[in-house]
Amino acid sequence: HEARWWNLTGFFARPGYGFPLDDFRIKELWKVILGDYKQRKDHNSTVQRWICFRRIAGGLNKGQQMQIASDILPTVMDSKTSKLLSTGKMNIDEYTEKIRTLASMELLEREVKERFGGALIARMMTGKTLPCEYWALARIGARHLVYGSIGNVVSRDTCSIWIKTLMKRDHSDSENLFFVFWQLARKSDQRELNLSERLIEEMAERVDSQLRKLKFIDLVNGKSVLTKQEEEQILGDQLPSGLSLTC
Repeated sequence: HEARWWNLTGFFARPGYGFPLDDFRIKELWKVILGDYKQRKDHNSTVQRWICFRRIAGGLNKGQQMQIASDILPTVMDSKTSKLLSTGKMNIDEYTEKIRTLASMELLEREVKERFGGALIARMMTGKTLPCEYWALARIGARHLVYGSIGNVVSRDTCSIWIKTLMKRDHSDSENLFFVFWQLARKSDQRELNLSERLIEEMAERVDSQLRKLKFIDLVNGKSVLTKQEEEQILGDQLPSGLSLTC
């Protein structure tokens, strides 16, 4: 019953903003979240709670996001080495949803984002990367945020370092790597956030076919209208009927 409650609450409240009275709903839900934190749960209820947090992240303020992140980070990342913990020591479903929840919180301090992004890069360089880790890096380093402001975007210098590091090795999952490159390179109206043309050209050369190379260039330059599938890939979920992304 509890697992279904968290699942349905996140489903009906997503994305947490953009509809009348969403502020009120999230405010009331936060009271439940605070009262629920110290209660022990079974595995399914725990996973569904993280899914709910991810879905409503856009309706949470910076303090609320930082509070949730401070609870998640120690369970997925070593505080001394700033490396992701071995997935072999935890349930993979719970790990996946924690990673996706962290990446959905666009209002986190830049320092937290950069430390988390650096840990994801280090994991990717080992060759043992989960799809959720590619998606998380794309969401953290994106030039266009879903609901955050310009001040929440990771600097282009940090982003450039991440990309150059990724290009030092071959990645078997070309589809997920394509998504990461597209999100980190997509041009914005703020020149100080955009990557250098030279680096974008190097990224385009890593795309595995001429057709996908042209698609990549169009997406980066904003010449291609996002499909419904691409919108959902960015958000990591389906949008309720009547809402659309403006990122």
